[in-house]
Amino acid sequence: KLFDNIGPRYAGKPGGYTRILKVDQRQGDAAAMVLLELV
Repeated sequence: KLFDNIGPRYAGKPGGYTRILKVDQRQGDAAAMVLLELV
């Protein structure tokens, strides 16, 4: 699905496909977590 449906939307972009936002640590093991967005 990623390559067939979403990938063609970004075919003309030279870069800058993603945005990474840091979010709170995961409860339990305090692992670092991020929110990954396709822009």
